[in-house]
Amino acid sequence: SANGLLKDLRRIKEQWDQTGSTESFSLGVHDQGGKLIFPEKLYGRDRELAQLMQVFEEVTRGNTVLQMVGGYSGVGKTVLIHELQQPIAAQGGLLLEGKFGQYQRSIPFFAIKQALQELLEILRTQSSEERRRFKEGLTKLLGKDVGALLDLMPDLEEITGPLLLLQEVDAQDALVRLRQAFKALLTVLTRDQPVVFFLDDMQWADTASMSLIKQVVLDQDIQKVLCVGAYRDNEVSAGHGLQVMINEIGDLQGPIHQLTLDPLPATDVHQYIQDCFQWGEEESSNLSTIVFQKTRGNAFFVKEFIKNIHRLGLVEFDQKSGIWRAVSY
Repeated sequence: SANGLLKDLRRIKEQWDQTGSTESFSLGVHDQGGKLIFPEKLYGRDRELAQLMQVFEEVTRGNTVLQMVGGYSGVGKTVLIHELQQPIAAQGGLLLEGKFGQYQRSIPFFAIKQALQELLEILRTQSSEERRRFKEGLTKLLGKDVGALLDLMPDLEEITGPLLLLQEVDAQDALVRLRQAFKALLTVLTRDQPVVFFLDDMQWADTASMSLIKQVVLDQDIQKVLCVGAYRDNEVSAGHGLQVMINEIGDLQGPIHQLTLDPLPATDVHQYIQDCFQWGEEESSNLSTIVFQKTRGNAFFVKEFIKNIHRLGLVEFDQKSGIWRAVSY
């Protein structure tokens, strides 16, 4: 920060004026400048991240996998899954995200449509040659039925140009045609890259979406696709549609992995407090104990608790010393 740089320069000048030389010291210790900055690194999830990385490696070798990630709201599922962004980019892959809604459960393919809208945004940035190859790939596999994808991607014609009208069929045949179209889309997308779908809040997924996901995972012709589904496991009972889907895929020996996130242990909350305020072990001990007792290690609540004590003035930044101090708690 500008404030931190100014303080470091003043320290150098003072040393030079006094001794004619400068001693080495840690730079940037005053960078916060009174603004509470939360650490961006991941805490306490090394094992879980390693499992996700291993699954992604499977996908880069040609497999298609469903990875379920369960845990309470706020425990850190989304933050963990976003740690895959860099490895996916390094492999030239696509990460497409969608989120199911509590009040949109009657809307078919709600989160999948969101994810495919992200795909359209990516396609809009590509060259005309790349878009031409994309359309040709779909046409080769689907012929005149490319328009079936309009149910999932209403703005697709912005990329492909006008598509032929579909022949009228009954509801069951229309669903079969849609599934075939989605399979063709995945086939085209994964010619040169892995594709990762991150679907959040799957405890609210609609039946049509779960059926489509199940089809993708069990279809051995579909390669290099990773579906990551995050859900609140405390809201999914044995008879819940999502649990039924998970069980059915497992019973059919489908490629499914399960991961459950527990709250952060006290040691990681303690380290988080140290990093937030740039404190040592002793300075952070009392506050981290209180934070853990109040939040039980829920990552979201930990961050919100720290925001609140800062807003209430229970921790303050001493501009003169450049150090955070606990006032009272």
